[in-house]
Amino acid sequence: MNTMRFRRRDILIGTGLTIIFGRAAHSRILSDAEPFIFADRSAPRRLFLKNDHTGEVFSGPYRDRIGPIPEAMVDLAMFLRDHHENASGPIYVETLDFLADVVENAGLSRATVLSAYRTKRTNEMLASRIFGVAEKSKHLEGRAIDISLDSNLSGAARIARRMARGGVGWYPDNHFIH
Repeated sequence: MNTMRFRRRDILIGTGLTIIFGRAAHSRILSDAEPFIFADRSAPRRLFLKNDHTGEVFSGPYRDRIGPIPEAMVDLAMFLRDHHENASGPIYVETLDFLADVVENAGLSRATVLSAYRTKRTNEMLASRIFGVAEKSKHLEGRAIDISLDSNLSGAARIARRMARGGVGWYPDNHFIH
């Protein structure tokens, strides 16, 4: 028999979500998939990333128990910049947390960044050369990162989709996930 245990906090959160979102709040509760244990958002978080185009590496914490580390966020904005235009864009800690959770749950410690923030000009240039580049790409907002992994790429794509925290594309022929 498969039983589910609820904590008081879960019930209060569920009640609050129901009040705010109505019936739509229940869509994430009903799932056959194993739930993910996400890292505590108040715990320090780290990333080890290599930029495939510039050769740069970011290795270190980006969040501590208080929240995002300002110096690390500045470094990551530069690291994740549009290398075609050498332009930094916005960076969202939620996107970094999603990336860190995917890499960690895939059993890996590092990822290679292929594309992150893009200017409109770079996005248009890529769209003219590559089929499928979205006109209103999340890369323009700094809310998308294309990565490659040394192993378990298909597993990481499945994990990211099961997390249901954003659109996930898997491009096995080009060896990356978005």
